[in-house]
Amino acid sequence: MAQSNEELAEQFKEMLVGSGRKTALDGDADAKQDDNPLETDFFKAMNAFRAARNSGDPDAMARAEEELRAVVRGELTGENA
Repeated sequence: MAQSNEELAEQFKEMLVGSGRKTALDGDADAKQDDNPLETDFFKAMNAFRAARNSGDPDAMARAEEELRAVVRGELTGENA
């Protein structure tokens, strides 16, 4: 049974919406990407790390690096979803 791309896309959309995870589908405003992607947790953590690195403060660098790692780890494991 051959299905059109539109039918497959609709099935996938229903599966995603029904999964309970946040998506940008069906008006889930919380899941929609911000107008400025540089305001995401990743870029905030990256900029904080860069600032700490430029400051030369080893303690600040260690804290900022761990925060950046935590953000990336959360993205990879889905804990930020």
